Amino acid sequence: ELAYQGFEQTDMEWYYAGPYKEIIVKAGADAAYDLGDNQKLGIHVGLKNYLKEAVKENARKGLPVIRPLFFHYDEERAFTESYEYLLGRDLLVAPVLQEKATERTVWLPQDDWLHLFTGESYQGGEHRVSSPMGRPPVFIRRDSSWKAEVLAAVKKETENKEAV
Repeated sequence: ELAYQGFEQTDMEWYYAGPYKEIIVKAGADAAYDLGDNQKLGIHVGLKNYLKEAVKENARKGLPVIRPLFFHYDEERAFTESYEYLLGRDLLVAPVLQEKATERTVWLPQDDWLHLFTGESYQGGEHRVSSPMGRPPVFIRRDSSWKAEVLAAVKKETENKEAV
């Protein structure tokens, strides 16, 4: 367990994006960023089966768990997008990089996407999305076989956080 004092907001946004990466870093003793019932870890645990399958795919096919967009989308922008990535085949993560930002412009490849926290539906293209602290822009493909399990895990953890 790592703990850092004085985390800035941008660092915290990367911290909140952590459940969507295969490495967990526990951060901060700053009460302003208190996770209450350990929401971040709960979401990571909720992604356990999805992540295990992505790791198996890595072992079988050599595909990385964290992938550039062009691995699955043959679109010009997918080859130049530097700040968004796919976690496995079905999750797209768009970390917030600007301090104090509460929304972010994301580019989604041509597919049907659902925002992990709001359930809002998106098509490919650029979109301005809300990104309050603790809820980075993360999307799941609508036709993912993991959709129900992942959305249920996120819903459970966000409801737990709101109840605290």
